[in-house]
Amino acid sequence: GLALALDDGTRKSHSVAENTQFVTGFFKGISTKSSFSQLVASLYFVYDAMETAFDTASDPSVKALDFPELRRLETLEQDMVYYFGADFKATVQPSSATKQYVDRIKEISQTSPHLLVAHMYTRYLGDLFGGQ
Repeated sequence: GLALALDDGTRKSHSVAENTQFVTGFFKGISTKSSFSQLVASLYFVYDAMETAFDTASDPSVKALDFPELRRLETLEQDMVYYFGADFKATVQPSSATKQYVDRIKEISQTSPHLLVAHMYTRYLGDLFGGQ
């Protein structure tokens, strides 16, 4: 099925991501508050774009896989307030890499919304379930 095809097709990229310095340090408990807050910020901008795209999508495959209980934006907003303060929306900007990712989500939401399913898979399974 779809899950097996995505798992097989993304296995190499997943392995590379697992072995980055940040991820290995994170799992060893040696991440800094600053680097973790930057990860939270990146995820905030990505989920904001992604979940906004889900809200406006009319593609049946996107609608079928959009489960409200998986939504992360509200919780990430709370994390942003913790790390950056209540005015984070005025003070925190996405990194250039995050901006490229966000721009891509916005682009495909307009041109090929069915591709949002891959972002759903990557973000929700990777972020919430460790890729399992």
